[in-house]
Amino acid sequence: MATGRLVSPVKLLSLCAVLALLAPDDAPAQWSAPRALASSRVWAYVEVAVARDDSGTQAVAWRREETLEAALDGVEAATRNPGAPWSATAVLSATRRDGPASLHLGIDDRGEALLFWQNALPNRPGARPEVLSKPLGSRWSRPSPLARPGNGESEEQSIAVLPDGRAALVFERLGGIWLARRAADGRWQQARKIIAVHEGLFNKPQLLLERDGSLVLAWIRGRSHSAYVQSLVIGASGRRGRIRTLSPVNRAASELRLSGNGRGSALLAWRRSGPGFGLVEASVMGRKRRFERPVQLSAGTDRELVTAVDASGEATVLFTHVVGVRRADQLPQDAGEAPTRADVTAVQLVTHTPDGDWDRPRAVPSPPGESTLHPTVAASKDANRLLATWTQAPFSVSYSGGNQGWPTEAARDEASTRDSAGVWEAPTQISPLSSGPASIAIDRTGKATAAWIAYKSQSKPEPSFVTVEVAEYEPG
Repeated sequence: MATGRLVSPVKLLSLCAVLALLAPDDAPAQWSAPRALASSRVWAYVEVAVARDDSGTQAVAWRREETLEAALDGVEAATRNPGAPWSATAVLSATRRDGPASLHLGIDDRGEALLFWQNALPNRPGARPEVLSKPLGSRWSRPSPLARPGNGESEEQSIAVLPDGRAALVFERLGGIWLARRAADGRWQQARKIIAVHEGLFNKPQLLLERDGSLVLAWIRGRSHSAYVQSLVIGASGRRGRIRTLSPVNRAASELRLSGNGRGSALLAWRRSGPGFGLVEASVMGRKRRFERPVQLSAGTDRELVTAVDASGEATVLFTHVVGVRRADQLPQDAGEAPTRADVTAVQLVTHTPDGDWDRPRAVPSPPGESTLHPTVAASKDANRLLATWTQAPFSVSYSGGNQGWPTEAARDEASTRDSAGVWEAPTQISPLSSGPASIAIDRTGKATAAWIAYKSQSKPEPSFVTVEVAEYEPG
């Protein structure tokens, strides 16, 4: 039997000290390998929502649509508690077609997840907003309605969840804009109309809930060629300011986005004029709690706006800029609807410092000959960190009716983070080919979660099966 000499404790401690000195102070920042949360050959997965808190509690929810007879619908979710693996998939809704849609997720600092959706009820002409909750260590609750069903089509909505558990929901409905609020103890107030329609329509309401309890609201009023942006601030005491118009009433505004850091800094951006394309305009909130005069940020062939405001108040806008058009003989020949054009696109980024001005748009890095599109961005709560993702593909495809797409088999998601010093990391591919676009969430330390839909074993005209995948980011 072989024998060896024992190492003395003193020498062992000395060796450990030397290794500790040689090791790097910080582990490199990195993304985890993708993990599948759900997979199916029958369901088509759509509309992924993601949330996480600062302790590591995470949640991902998605809609499913049955592809064989197009008769069934549903919502599924998976969660992860701190230090634990991802849970098994939970089915939160199983209905016939036209069930819950417009998913939004939030998690407070107690680890309680809130899932919002608009539910189209059977044999009813409209939809109603509903919320489900999942306290840390418990199961998902049943859906709780926050308003009576509407009389029209499914309404658009926006939500906000604060770390202490307070939350708010705003949605548009024929007759005005409605608001529901949640106290820190978890009790909801039923939705009430806060803005009535006297003329015109209100669309695409956006909501920002400040930490002091005040609300910033924005919406698009009117439609077609006369759709303009308006805003309203409601103080913590409930006192309402004046409704202010921010864009010309004779121009068409769309893709409204509202972001803030919860401490008074806010950004409002929108796209103006043009079917399918338009220039980007933005307005930041001034010292008197009023949005300043809008500034034009782009040249006019842009779409897919996303916005974020970090803890210092620096505002960031990303959008997809059309660089050029592919020839007709370069368009993909898929079995489905024939595309009308194929665009070469580049995601561009613009920032505004709290006491400065807007910089010039700059494109995110991409390989020669590739397009970037479908950007997303998120800001951490208490650090000046940002996370941005985008889809990379050979080109972006447009179809009749204004719908956009991309060659699925060549698409993948890229991610880049900006540290507290304002330096962006080199982009990293986070998803495999045939996937995207990603939904993301980031906590105050810079840790992040991204989820997307991946199409496996691509074949024409449909993939063999579809998965919902997730990856996590650890900052260096």
